[in-house]
Amino acid sequence: MSEYTLTVKGNPIPAARMTQRSKWSKGARRSLAWQETVAYAWMEQTGNATLKGPVVIEMKFYRKTRHITDIDNLIKGTMDGIQYAGGFEKGDHQVWKIQAEKHIDKENPRVEMVAKESIVDTS
Repeated sequence: MSEYTLTVKGNPIPAARMTQRSKWSKGARRSLAWQETVAYAWMEQTGNATLKGPVVIEMKFYRKTRHITDIDNLIKGTMDGIQYAGGFEKGDHQVWKIQAEKHIDKENPRVEMVAKESIVDTS
């Protein structure tokens, strides 16, 4: 079973809900830029690893401010970046468990993550 640790520097950006028309909005562009940042960090820090089989993920989001942000959108934006990098063999539906937390760190915003291939009863 493989385990990968990832730290992505920068203020985590939630996934934007995009339609064909809205994908060029400021929020959508920021979300896509965050996904690209996550993808490059994944490739650099894991050696472009690909997770196979069921995956368990732990995430800690450290944001600059208390600005209202749903944790599920932070998770989605980060997971989309990993998927964009080819981090999942079959897609992010391989994730069977996620544990996530939000924190404030004005000086050092980031995401800290551990992704583990796991034995999960999928029956």
